[in-house]
Amino acid sequence: MDTCGSRTLVKIKLSSGSCGRQDKILAKAVVLFMILLFSVSILGGCAPTIKYGSQPRINKLETLKVAGSNKTDVRQSLGEPRGYGAALFSSVPKPSEIWFYEFYVSQGSKTSLALLLVFFDEDLYEGHIWFSGTQLIGTSD
Repeated sequence: MDTCGSRTLVKIKLSSGSCGRQDKILAKAVVLFMILLFSVSILGGCAPTIKYGSQPRINKLETLKVAGSNKTDVRQSLGEPRGYGAALFSSVPKPSEIWFYEFYVSQGSKTSLALLLVFFDEDLYEGHIWFSGTQLIGTSD
């Protein structure tokens, strides 16, 4: 009995029997199918989702009072910041301390960023700036 070889999902063994040509055609079809499947999975949104940070609690901003709330109040309302820094504005002679809260999500070519900057004068809350947006990478406006 003449056989055309054994077939598995991963490996196709070609034989030189009377069915060799059919095996080669089948092997090419399987390879093309695998390439097509791989391409569809990449283009179909199977890209990993990358998350960094946590969503800022902007709904708690209304509980803070300019020049009335302190760092403890901000920490209780907004949680622990992801980082600290300072900024020097032209209208203020000394640097203002800044706490920042950020949340970043990336999936394929779509990126979302939420960033909250909280400003202090010594220990007192001065105000905040809130940024939020989504960007499609690789597109032109």
